[in-house]
Amino acid sequence: MDLVWFRRYRKGGGTDGFVDWEFSAGTKSYEDAPAPAQVGKRVVEGVFDTELAPESAALMNNAVHWATGMGWGALYSVVAGSTRSSHPGFGAVLGPTAWAARCSTCTGWRSSNGCAACSRSNPASTIRWPCS
Repeated sequence: MDLVWFRRYRKGGGTDGFVDWEFSAGTKSYEDAPAPAQVGKRVVEGVFDTELAPESAALMNNAVHWATGMGWGALYSVVAGSTRSSHPGFGAVLGPTAWAARCSTCTGWRSSNGCAACSRSNPASTIRWPCS
């Protein structure tokens, strides 16, 4: 899936290489950070009543991005482990399900251009609520 988003990023004029793009190397502050970083910042600042440094935006973006993936993996393991027979095809169903549900990830935010807000290529200024 990341290769699809990276291709869209490059077609949209992005210049970062894949590794820099994947690890949010160009994200220097929360002002230009995508939705996962924004959501993570709100959660951490709300729970711990502290203000995060702008330099933590790239790390926060990656942490939320990977935590979302691990959450889907955990859900898959619960479902696959609770059936009488697990089949590799179940994983093939999970991928499109997770992709279709992207609108509800990151607390249901969606970018104004119709793409899922979790894409690293969408700055927070393009995000709207509710998901429609």
